[in-house]
Amino acid sequence: MDPSVIENFCSITGTSEIEAKHFLEAFDWNCDEAVKAYFDSEDGVHSSDVSHFNHGTEPPSKSHKEPSVSTFNKPPHRKPKIATLSTLENDSDDESDKGQAFYVGGSETGGGGQQVLGPPRRDGNKRTHDPSQTPDVFIRNLFQAARGKGAEVLDTHQYNEYKSKSKKQSPFSGIGYKLGDDLSAPPQVEANTASGSSTNDVSEKNVVVKMWRDGFSLDSGPLRSYTDPDASEFLNAIQNGQIPEELLKSAGGNMVNVMLEDHHHEAWQAPSAPKIIPFSGVGQMLGSPLPHLVSSVPTKVSISENHEPGVTVDDTKPVTQIQIRLPDGSRFVIRLNNFHTIGDIRRAIIR
Repeated sequence: MDPSVIENFCSITGTSEIEAKHFLEAFDWNCDEAVKAYFDSEDGVHSSDVSHFNHGTEPPSKSHKEPSVSTFNKPPHRKPKIATLSTLENDSDDESDKGQAFYVGGSETGGGGQQVLGPPRRDGNKRTHDPSQTPDVFIRNLFQAARGKGAEVLDTHQYNEYKSKSKKQSPFSGIGYKLGDDLSAPPQVEANTASGSSTNDVSEKNVVVKMWRDGFSLDSGPLRSYTDPDASEFLNAIQNGQIPEELLKSAGGNMVNVMLEDHHHEAWQAPSAPKIIPFSGVGQMLGSPLPHLVSSVPTKVSISENHEPGVTVDDTKPVTQIQIRLPDGSRFVIRLNNFHTIGDIRRAIIR
């Protein structure tokens, strides 16, 4: 016991030597810790009620009753008297996330008992992702939930690079055969960078989920309402950082990349139909019988008249018809007898 320490404690706190001795003994004669505990105890406990720090060796005073059991040897942790913005924010977050403390056995301050935390308190300011909310709130919460599950936020440069990469998928990728080649022979595949890159591109499916004011769409597909039961399952998967089941099925086992685009300030508009749809006709296999083709362009057919000069037809004798196709594509039909010659046909054409 150092009398100078007791004197120093009394000069700072203005308390008696007996109380100073109690605090100093509880903190192994550490004056700084003892002074801090004294002023902290002044917030909720009168200076004469600090006897729970001792070991029960001093007699109780007349003005207060001393606890029968010493609960702990260190003071309870209290908040600092000066708080910064960061500490206030951390305290509010901790208090909202932590559950209520329940004590099993011992004293409430933990001296020999066990502390059990209940379920976390519900934060009234936190709302679930409800489609009935306004589009701004609902879409903002959806993006926050996706980021919390590991979704990556792309800037403009990364977005443009991603879009250009997805457009590099080469059509007509594969192996071609010439007419007359032996199909039973194994094809020769040249190992080059282009073919390897196209194979990697085909194995990935990129899907863009566009969040509109009145619903969402996949790529350039139709609008789907936020309140649709099927859409609820789709959006819940995105909120949980998972690929929706319908996208996995449509990918056929390939990798799926999902991108979210925020268009909540715009209303959905149906994409314009393409003017030209390639390969929209009907194909015919080589060797298959040709179907009957009907031309939509009327064919010019002219039949020679009997009264025209140059060709005279005798109806009492055998009569036949000859069809002549002219250079302009039109057809010319004339009636002749068996005794007519090529000269008669020529005269019928040039007249």
